[in-house]
Amino acid sequence: MDESQPVDVIYLDFAKAFDKVPHKRLLEKIAGHGIRGKVLQWITAWLTNRQQRVCLQGFVSNWTMVISGVPQGSVLGPLLFLIFINNLDVGIENWILKFADDTKVFSSVSSVEEHSKLQKDLLAINRWSEEWQMLFNVDKCKVMHIGKQNQNLSYYMDGKQLEDVNQEKDLGIIITNELKPSAHCTQKSKLHKSKSYAWHDRQNFLNQRSAYSTEFVQKCCQATLGVLFASLVSILQKG
Repeated sequence: MDESQPVDVIYLDFAKAFDKVPHKRLLEKIAGHGIRGKVLQWITAWLTNRQQRVCLQGFVSNWTMVISGVPQGSVLGPLLFLIFINNLDVGIENWILKFADDTKVFSSVSSVEEHSKLQKDLLAINRWSEEWQMLFNVDKCKVMHIGKQNQNLSYYMDGKQLEDVNQEKDLGIIITNELKPSAHCTQKSKLHKSKSYAWHDRQNFLNQRSAYSTEFVQKCCQATLGVLFASLVSILQKG
């Protein structure tokens, strides 16, 4: 891009990424990364002998063993996922970036040959997903064509043409094919306004509640004073 060359970025989407990681293969890969001894034993104990069941409206299913997936919401889960997909880029000719389950592959596409190389990488990545039982949700995999001289050529995975997009959320940032921040700034501005309105509504509610509480207390005080005054008058009259 710095050299004004067209670039194609392909955003990949794993189907139920964290739920699909097979435990047995994951433990083999962990050992293959040199993690042995008590650490491997601890991770093995953490993953194995897990059970789950479904509860719905008072009915429960039978317990079943959990043989795949990394626990979500944990610190170790994303790290184990990265270890599992670490060899995804073996044999890939172009750039590939991985962050948890967010993966993208990209390359300059100044010629049909470069486009073919990128398509070849996609086929290799798809074969990896089938071999390691980590299939992609092809319908959610997207292609972004960047550059005025881009030929906007199509890409395919698993026999399906990938959808072209002009913008995509990348690690929380909206990226556009023009590489301008306006779309992201607009979205954040709307979000800020909605939060601002919510804050004002909350303040109005608190102010109204405060005013109501004050009025209520005043009336209670008046009623209490009225009762005390009537009682005092009654006592004086009897006296």
